[in-house]
Amino acid sequence: VDENVLVTYRDAMRFGAVFSRNEYGSSKIVQSSLNDDDLVVLTRFDEADSPLKPWAVAHISADEEFVYHKNIGSFFTLQSALREYCDYTGEDYDSSVDDYI
Repeated sequence: VDENVLVTYRDAMRFGAVFSRNEYGSSKIVQSSLNDDDLVVLTRFDEADSPLKPWAVAHISADEEFVYHKNIGSFFTLQSALREYCDYTGEDYDSSVDDYI
């Protein structure tokens, strides 16, 4: 596996593009964040598939041989998914620039 595989992976991601697909439906990319050694992806399942939990967060990492995908979880609400996404990316969920303007 190329040492820049996560950068290449992240650069290929586009908002609304399919991230994963299986017999239960497909999820589309909402946001992604590349950290030092991992990639975190926030996705939304297609409404046409009637998902119980429409939001999900995935963690992607790599070593010299493999790229690993881990389902961090699926969520009922965007707020819950964002909280988990921010936990993994190190971003602050509780405050934003709008709080200071």
